Amino acid sequence: QAVLRSGCVHPLARCAAMAPSYRAVVCERISASAAEGIEAASLKDLPRKESLESGEVRIQVHAASLNFPELLMLQNKYQYKPKLPFVMCTEGAGVVVEAGPGAKSLRAGDRVFFASMGGCAAEEVVLPESMCFPLPA
Repeated sequence: QAVLRSGCVHPLARCAAMAPSYRAVVCERISASAAEGIEAASLKDLPRKESLESGEVRIQVHAASLNFPELLMLQNKYQYKPKLPFVMCTEGAGVVVEAGPGAKSLRAGDRVFFASMGGCAAEEVVLPESMCFPLPA
């Protein structure tokens, strides 16, 4: 399991400034091998979601994991086939920086683990609160 760590993909200053965009590791084409897919992945600026919907949280990502399913997705061999281009990684951890209206259990400053079907290899993610789990102190 490889991990994308803070400072490589997502420096804290960019997220804290709430710039109009954030950076993410993107797969833009299907590759013949996992190694080729990793080599072809690129860091792209993506537009930030301006306002959160009910029950959503914005998370500053500190780590995202690259696991076997992601390697298969890069080759279009996994049962779930995201549309191109897609942001890599299906799980990560970070700190809630904003909670939308209706968020009940998470608040800014909470450390969380989260999982989705992609999009976790980014400076930030916006997810339903129900997809996030508090990390122990």
